[in-house]
Amino acid sequence: MVRCTIMLLLLASSAGAEKVEITSKGTVMRMHSHWQQGKRNIASQAVGSRQNHDGQKQQCLDTLTAILMKLETLDSHHAEDAKHVIKNIDAAAVQDQDVWKILQRDHAVVLREIETFSSSIEVDTLDPKLILTADCLDLINGRTQFAEFSNSSTIIGGDMEVIRGRDQALIQKNGQEYFPRLWPNPGRIPYCFSSSLAQSSQKAFKDAVAHIQTLVPCLRFVEVAVADEQTRYCTDKPGIFVKSDQQGCFASIGVQYPTSNNLQANACDTMGIAVHEIGHNLGMWHEQARRDNYKYIKILWDNIENGRQNQFKIQITGDVKVPYDFMSVMHYSGTAFGKRVNGERLRTIKKIVPSKRTMGQRMGLSYADALQLAQMYKCSKPADFAVCEGSDGCTKGPCTCHQTGNSKTIKTISSDGCQRCERECPKGRWRARYPCGCADGYIKVKSASGHYCKPAPPGRPTPAPRMTAPPAPISSPTPASPVPVKKTLIPTPAPKLSTPAPPMTAPPAPISSPTPASPVPVKKTPIPTPAPDSLPRCPKYPNVTRGNCKCHGHNRKITLWLQGASLYYCKVAIQRPQCAYYPSTTRGDCQCGRLYLKISSWSGGARHSSCRLQCPSYQNRTRSDCQCSGRFHKRSVWSRHGSLFYCKAAS
Repeated sequence: MVRCTIMLLLLASSAGAEKVEITSKGTVMRMHSHWQQGKRNIASQAVGSRQNHDGQKQQCLDTLTAILMKLETLDSHHAEDAKHVIKNIDAAAVQDQDVWKILQRDHAVVLREIETFSSSIEVDTLDPKLILTADCLDLINGRTQFAEFSNSSTIIGGDMEVIRGRDQALIQKNGQEYFPRLWPNPGRIPYCFSSSLAQSSQKAFKDAVAHIQTLVPCLRFVEVAVADEQTRYCTDKPGIFVKSDQQGCFASIGVQYPTSNNLQANACDTMGIAVHEIGHNLGMWHEQARRDNYKYIKILWDNIENGRQNQFKIQITGDVKVPYDFMSVMHYSGTAFGKRVNGERLRTIKKIVPSKRTMGQRMGLSYADALQLAQMYKCSKPADFAVCEGSDGCTKGPCTCHQTGNSKTIKTISSDGCQRCERECPKGRWRARYPCGCADGYIKVKSASGHYCKPAPPGRPTPAPRMTAPPAPISSPTPASPVPVKKTLIPTPAPKLSTPAPPMTAPPAPISSPTPASPVPVKKTPIPTPAPDSLPRCPKYPNVTRGNCKCHGHNRKITLWLQGASLYYCKVAIQRPQCAYYPSTTRGDCQCGRLYLKISSWSGGARHSSCRLQCPSYQNRTRSDCQCSGRFHKRSVWSRHGSLFYCKAAS
């Protein structure tokens, strides 16, 4: 009995007991029972932590796979890259390889596809299964630390920089009380790029600028040249100096001298994170730091890393006019700055009100974010903005563009002030034959194979993506040559001549012609192009016309190229809305993209439809939940990463 008691005393002391007093045999047995239960609890917590960590990784991987599968329904040049990454992920799962190492190998492609998807959706209407958070982006980038953070002494709130001496003194005296200055001219906010800025960070910043300008039309950004690299000033002051030479993602809060924005490569070079940091440049605080946050969230202080508690202090100057939004791009994720237990970040922010909105998304501005910026800079509400006209129209007043989910739509502004919603031209080796435009920071190039966007030279303003300019006078009696490559002129209607006009893109030269039907002198002002409202109506196929024209109603304008000339006609555009993804449903007629099955049911006297992923064959089996059609049955096999599904023909 004494030997057993001594052994239990040693075990109890090794378990952390400060003082043990044994008075009877029953006390010893109870202590032994409690010690064994403590060991089981610790082991259970460790196993649960590892399972939860694996669950976080799996959830992020499922979200990424769903996004890549969604991209397969977009333009062909995106589908090819998305299909390549999905194939590599599935192959790694079948062969029990580390999927995250495979993603690091395809890291550039994955980030490019994420950017494409983020630019083609609206956050508030997005399926929660397709939302990427800051935590998931850290996993994709292979980071173990929270990216939106800096150890600099000038940083407050994790990633907000205050560099003026007077403001630093104010912060040191009053804690977190700081009143950011707003931009004096929101219609012209200058920015410039450091010479050492990574290309991926530059692209992310430009995409973020185009995204913000589309949702908040009164904000306009202008690229200017760098004045001094050492002092971080642009030629226009104040201006945002964009760099990537320091660790982490952080930005100056409001207007400062100088105003900076740091986007580290392979950590902060995505559009969503760039939008978050530009939000700080515009004067926005973190959403979870509002003074009314106690009504919506609870901060779990015991789970925060040591020394990081000050990142969750309340900002009393934060805007509270707009309702609290969990899906704000300025909101921390649920595990931001959490302690790590067996590789897992503990939860630091907990919702105390029921909500299905995801915390910490980094895919773009939510409606509440756009409304807050509109109110800060005295704009009208985003809901009041009219929708800009399409490629053939012209809107002069404030307007915005909505994303369709099928391709990225941007707002372009021509030299005459016309605003249009256009599909974005591709970048890189792909070309587009459809009407398209380029965002700020890019110029549109026309080649024989189609249109594409390339970066504009530094310090040079971006030319208008579409212009309506009169043709130049022609001094040659021969027919006009095709439109030059570097100009994107809308073709003008051919003048009425006594002889048939040959195929061409501009009117023939009337000079030096013996025909009396062309008495126009050489120096006469060229005939201006008709306004869009006065253009004639295009004929319906199979009839075509050479002159510029427009289509009405549900008709779509089609352009043909024949022997260097543009031919136009109208075609009825039958476009059905996109069905919601399972388990959500859409009432009425709708359609599903490639690789998806349309599942319909009748309820309440109407048809309700949804899109479900179609299972592949055995060789291309997938982890995502899917469904088989017709005479095929759904089958599954087990691997280290979970169940893999495929379709097999019924016997």
